[in-house]
Amino acid sequence: MEYNLFRVNFIIKLFCFLVLLLSMILTQQVGSNSLNVDKLFAIANSITAVQNFLNGGIINGSSQLVLPFLQQMQRGLGDVVNQMKQDSIKAQHGLNDVCLNHTNLMLEELMQRQGWAMQMIDALGKPGSAFLDGNVQWLGSYDQCVGVEAKLVIDESKVNSATPVHVFKGRYCLARFSVLSVPSSIIPVSLSVGVCVPDSCDDNSVRNLLQTVNTAAGYFFENSSIAVSDVVCHKTIKYDAPAIGVIVVLWAVLASLTIGTLYDVITRFRQNSVKQNPKLKEENETIASFSHEEEKPEKNKQWQGKLGELFVSFSIYTNGKKLLSTKQAAGALTSINGIRFLSMSWVVLGHSYSASALIIQNMKQFLDVKSHQWSFMAISNATISVDSFFLLSGLLVAYLTLREIKKMGGIKKFRWGMFYFHRFWRLTPPYMLMLVTNAILLKYWFDGPLWNQDGYDTENCENSWWTNLLYINNLVHTDKMCMTWSWYLANDMQFFVLSPLILIPLYM
Repeated sequence: MEYNLFRVNFIIKLFCFLVLLLSMILTQQVGSNSLNVDKLFAIANSITAVQNFLNGGIINGSSQLVLPFLQQMQRGLGDVVNQMKQDSIKAQHGLNDVCLNHTNLMLEELMQRQGWAMQMIDALGKPGSAFLDGNVQWLGSYDQCVGVEAKLVIDESKVNSATPVHVFKGRYCLARFSVLSVPSSIIPVSLSVGVCVPDSCDDNSVRNLLQTVNTAAGYFFENSSIAVSDVVCHKTIKYDAPAIGVIVVLWAVLASLTIGTLYDVITRFRQNSVKQNPKLKEENETIASFSHEEEKPEKNKQWQGKLGELFVSFSIYTNGKKLLSTKQAAGALTSINGIRFLSMSWVVLGHSYSASALIIQNMKQFLDVKSHQWSFMAISNATISVDSFFLLSGLLVAYLTLREIKKMGGIKKFRWGMFYFHRFWRLTPPYMLMLVTNAILLKYWFDGPLWNQDGYDTENCENSWWTNLLYINNLVHTDKMCMTWSWYLANDMQFFVLSPLILIPLYM
């Protein structure tokens, strides 16, 4: 019972907090900054109105109910809001003039029931169902917000003929609220709420405005359990010099793949044509015998052969055949393919559940049910699924290396330098290409309410990329790891480097 009362009261407090934000922005008159008893009673009456309205069904989100409610809240909180000077707020909390003016304009037009202003309010994140079960993602409507265009008719005397003037567009911000003084039995400890603001507002403006409201909320929320932890506003980002450089490299790789594939396909086509048409072969030999061109030197032929091999190494056709081939070399351990498949399926299954935990709307209910099922143990313990890949890697290194040592006539004749270089050269180029693509380009490819436009690893990769190159990122700067999933590659490389300490005694 205490648990449910806490959660319900928290919903009411959070919604009052957001409504106070809207009213506070409407501050337009200069007055005293002091709060007297009468003002506190006015606030209490306004909060009572909020609670009554919540009981009447705020969750439904009807615009016909929201607008009168906002007007009532504005009147009830107006006495307190007008005590704060705009200049004082800007000086103390870093709000920029344009953002504040545009937000004022949006709320004024909202009271006039302008369509674009109603869309911005409608795009706000609102309390939804299953909050008591862990629905803490109140994202609102991202597309609706960024699609808003605020337009005003400047000459009101010519409303019918005047052309609306574009003022600003909508910008979507995701505000994260920390929940303080939460009972330990409650799982959600933070909320994500979508906020739609004018595009003149940046992260700092929205964050400072929310913090200002949170300070004002402390006057009438005893032991307030809401705190602003972070605000991220989506913006239009342009390609910078590093991004253009990575794009050039990727285009070079794509061009190499195209040229190599075309060369491979054309060469194969000509060879097949000669085999299938003996007359064409005779004609080619006759033309060659009567040709006045001197035969090409042997070195030139060798150079053409090496160049052809280089082209074919980039061929999608040839490499695709090798990757998709089911033929097994002599002495291959075919049983490990089954272990690899089962282990990979286990890893994918575990990550599917862990990724969905960020957006699931009934986390508490889900854990209450699944945590008591023995079959769910495979999911909750999916982290150990990677151990089987260490088993496979160690098995293959031991089997192939010992076989190669025997073939070359002993440990002293084995090329240990190539043993390490081949491993490093086989993994590092595609690994580094993935690293720069992930750190620099990934932020340009996607967008949405939960997408981090600054990149998930941009700052970490700028400072710690060299640890990935040396395969020590699981030991150095682990708190700032670039591509956190790459810990496995570092771990596997370290096992490989130390493998001769075990392989040599085994061979002897």
